[in-house]
Amino acid sequence: MSHKSIFLMAGNFVLLLLMAGCSGESIPRDRVAVSGSVKLGDDYVDQATVVFVPLNPSDGPKTSVTIEKGLFALPEEKGPLEGKHRVEIHPVGIELGEMTALVQEGKTASVFATEIPRKYQQKFNGITVDVVKGAENHFEWVLSQQ
Repeated sequence: MSHKSIFLMAGNFVLLLLMAGCSGESIPRDRVAVSGSVKLGDDYVDQATVVFVPLNPSDGPKTSVTIEKGLFALPEEKGPLEGKHRVEIHPVGIELGEMTALVQEGKTASVFATEIPRKYQQKFNGITVDVVKGAENHFEWVLSQQ
């Protein structure tokens, strides 16, 4: 093999390495099953949403799951990608018909099924988790009402 052939092969190899490293795409990771519970003070939260947001935006999409009677669960195929995530907890709005019925009964109607303090709905609320492939990934959060 000539020096020119070796040089060309080495150059192509370096070029391939550079292209792979500069593609801007993150390394593919697996989705992971998650589960847990959410309380607001002493009461389990009902009808709210947990959102898992990757700390690094290029690490994949957000993943959300509904909390029902304090519990949430996502199977592996719908779970968040493994890695570090911040967690947001958002209220779910009630149906218009339900709100109308409450008003007709003379009750005060809230737009949300459960009131979640605003700080837990924001980007920097302090809740972060590390979702790990092969681990239990069961999370329990007790939110303060303030």
